[in-house]
Amino acid sequence: MMYNWLLKTDDYQPQKDKDFFIDQSALSIISKLTGIRKENRESKSFFYSLNSILKFITTILLILTLSFLRDFLSISSVFAYVVLSLALINISDIKKIMAISFFTVLFSFIILLPSALMGNVANAVIICTKVLSTVIIINIFAYTTKNQDITGAVKIFRTPDFFILIMDITIRHIVIIGEMAVNMLYSLKTKSVGKNRNKIKSMYNILGFLFMKSKRFSEDVYASMLCRGFSGKYKSNRSIYGLHLFDYLYALINIAVITKYKANKALKNISLTISAGDSIAIIGPNGSGKSTLLKIINGIILPTDGEYIFKDIKITEDKLKDPYFSKSFHKSIGFVFQNSDTQLFCPSVYEEIAFGPIQMGMGAREVDYRVLDCLKLLGIEHLKTRAPYNLSEGEKKKVAIASVIALNPEILVFDEPLSGLDPKTKRFLKNFILEINKTGKTIICATHDFEDIRELFYRVLVLSEDNRAIFVGDYGTVINDEDFLIQNNLK
Repeated sequence: MMYNWLLKTDDYQPQKDKDFFIDQSALSIISKLTGIRKENRESKSFFYSLNSILKFITTILLILTLSFLRDFLSISSVFAYVVLSLALINISDIKKIMAISFFTVLFSFIILLPSALMGNVANAVIICTKVLSTVIIINIFAYTTKNQDITGAVKIFRTPDFFILIMDITIRHIVIIGEMAVNMLYSLKTKSVGKNRNKIKSMYNILGFLFMKSKRFSEDVYASMLCRGFSGKYKSNRSIYGLHLFDYLYALINIAVITKYKANKALKNISLTISAGDSIAIIGPNGSGKSTLLKIINGIILPTDGEYIFKDIKITEDKLKDPYFSKSFHKSIGFVFQNSDTQLFCPSVYEEIAFGPIQMGMGAREVDYRVLDCLKLLGIEHLKTRAPYNLSEGEKKKVAIASVIALNPEILVFDEPLSGLDPKTKRFLKNFILEINKTGKTIICATHDFEDIRELFYRVLVLSEDNRAIFVGDYGTVINDEDFLIQNNLK
């Protein structure tokens, strides 16, 4: 049974909100979640005397360059440069870096082994090469830079001491925490469709969840630092000015390496029209660009070429900078992330679902009605007072969907909605998606379980391994073509 408010389009006009804080907060957290902790060391090698701020900047740029590269030749070229850089430091440090790198890559290989055995060998090799290169780049910076110079390099960008402390003691968790922070903030952004009067509370909820991950470790390390005279203040002892000959040479070489490679396009020549009430699946092998397309549809990223038109309006950076338009846009499109943990940031299930309606300016009674309706709709009334992070994967997925449904969007976008769920939850969500589509809502879904949900979709977009659209049309036509599925690494 669908409730009346789900069958209608909300007459919603976003309130003006001068503090467009979520984008700024995301950028701030990303820039601050970087730090390396290591003991001081001395060496006569020129690499150890390079300007720490310069090394910090080039380290970040090299990692970003690697993340954007897709073809193995370009990645191998950057890897060769990284290995050459590694050869210029002390042999003792090389051994330690290679030991760390070996175990990191071995761990990555074990995780990717099932994928490689299923035929995705090329992707597994590319990922392992990127992981190895990234670990070496970070450790070269760590082993050739004194601890105080590292914190000083971060401090030069006016980073608060509190954040530098967090970076200093949680380096082993930094990649995981950083990625989770971005996704949680994007989730907050897509549900911030109205005037949020509790901005600080929302950010504290997210930051509290992240910092809780390293609570015990940070307490022990901080106590140790205090016992050794740490005052809580970080200083920047060096400047980007006063560079020496080797600094300029190092900068020029890195500029040449970084600017030589242009990131391959994650999507190429995609032409797709989705009508109101449509139901379309997006399928393709790993790395084909499914998640990138969903992010474009949701306005999280913008296409570098071509146009994205939504309701006869071209979606641009300037448009999304307009708080009024941005919130109307995100109100219209509900995005259910693949990882539910990144979408849940409130203390209880009730507050999680109520977050969007409250921002829409609804009264307390109307918010309560809508939350209770969503709880019943997803069969999670018994979870009302539970903390989201204590739920099972299936329960988290239902809460994440309920938090999006509460906004009553016209379009629902799912990223791998059935991934990692038990058969009972899969059946429930398949029926739910089918029923919600019957109310007239548009469904867009990226999935690997395309055979298991064939009855849900009218159309399908198939992406190839080289990020191109190779088929747009009837869903059944693709599913029943065994040769096509095998040829395009879909089966």
